[in-house]
Amino acid sequence: MTSDADHADTRGFFVGVFGPILIILAAAWILAAVGKQWFFDQEYPMWRAKTQMIANCQGGKTVIIGDSAAMAGLIPRRIGPDVVNLAVGGGSPIEIYYITRKLLNCPAPPKRIILSISPFHFMQSDVYWTRAVPFHFFSLRETEEVRTRSILLGDSSLYNASRLGAMLGMAKNYQYAFNFPYYYSGAMAKGLFITMKAKNDRAFRQTMDNLGYHSFGVQNGSFELAPIANLKQFKASPLLNDYYVETLKLIDSNQTPVVFVSMPVNNATYVTLPPAFKAQFEGYVCGLGAKYNYGVLGDILPVRPSSDFGDNTHLNPAGAAEWSDGFSKSLKHMKTFACPRSGLQS
Repeated sequence: MTSDADHADTRGFFVGVFGPILIILAAAWILAAVGKQWFFDQEYPMWRAKTQMIANCQGGKTVIIGDSAAMAGLIPRRIGPDVVNLAVGGGSPIEIYYITRKLLNCPAPPKRIILSISPFHFMQSDVYWTRAVPFHFFSLRETEEVRTRSILLGDSSLYNASRLGAMLGMAKNYQYAFNFPYYYSGAMAKGLFITMKAKNDRAFRQTMDNLGYHSFGVQNGSFELAPIANLKQFKASPLLNDYYVETLKLIDSNQTPVVFVSMPVNNATYVTLPPAFKAQFEGYVCGLGAKYNYGVLGDILPVRPSSDFGDNTHLNPAGAAEWSDGFSKSLKHMKTFACPRSGLQS
């Protein structure tokens, strides 16, 4: 027969072993929920700034929506008054659709939308699970929409379409929605030891102060190859094509003027792309432009000197300033035109 002392010892053992584990788990859960600014890298405050601007309907009359090349290459104050850059790093048509939907539901929706998506981000979404979902850029309802749409299209790039995969995908969405610490442990382990909070606060303020613009690479030139280098053909993924078409339908139904602009690549990347790739990308963008009544401003795949780039993909601040000035002039003189049409110097 066990005595009260034995029971007390057993309880003490479990409290001693599992108590600290539960405390650590609770602390990690709280940190994941409210302390992302403390441990994520500097992309998080940029996304956080865009999330806040969208939620507050700070879209401006002209809104730029796209990926990081647009975020780092189009400077609102150099383009014109009441321009806001809501592009996000790695933004694909998924992110762009939900940004557009929220903005068009604002009391004062944008008067004009500028879309800018690199060919690579029509082909794959490389930040959905590494940025957009962990950063809570999407609501649970929205991630469930993405999952459901993926299954209907048979696109397994983000969610497995099998019955078991569907259940696991739903569970993953819920775990992220409730900040399950497991998914944040790697970032926590790195971020907390290099005092990310001060850097992230600064990046957040800079992004807000610059109306959504923020540089990425700042080198005085880059000959590194962009992700699209050496690709033999362009083909949009089923899921990303579907979201892009839905975005265009949404904009068209609201009768909001829209223009598409491609951001430049460096010389080193451009020469690796075969004519077929360029023709396929042009056919895709321009074909949808003809169907949904938008124009393409500038060349469909423009090229700039490598000295204008801060890394393999993004214009450096000087290159962005020059590109934005040229874009501003082209935008002012833009008329309705057939695709393609050259408006910026390449």
